[in-house]
Amino acid sequence: AGGRATVEEVRSGIIQSGAIASFSMLRSVEKVFENRGAIKAWLIGSALPYAPFANYGRKPGKRPPVDAIVKWIALKPVDTGGRDIRQVAFAIAAAIGKRGVKPKLFMERAMETVAPRIEEIFIDELKRTISEG
Repeated sequence: AGGRATVEEVRSGIIQSGAIASFSMLRSVEKVFENRGAIKAWLIGSALPYAPFANYGRKPGKRPPVDAIVKWIALKPVDTGGRDIRQVAFAIAAAIGKRGVKPKLFMERAMETVAPRIEEIFIDELKRTISEG
């Protein structure tokens, strides 16, 4: 129960930040348990290949895939000016390759927004687990 509630709180915070272009990113946010020897932690994030770029931005250099930009244009209200969507996507990809993309840090902002509620969820879950013990 606590895991699902935590993810839902983070998703809510992401929506509040207004940084989501599609619900596929939102749906991809999950909680995963990491066990690395002495370090054990719950991580919340997205496994989508473009998630790090959406959150942390992108330095100038390599262009993103044009097909990914075509999908993004289809989801956003982008005025193509009557031009072919692939031409617009190519121009956007070229601009991103040249200038990069500023970080949005929507995951960090979402976590800050919902941190007090997540703490409550974990405490409630811990109390429930102990009482069932």
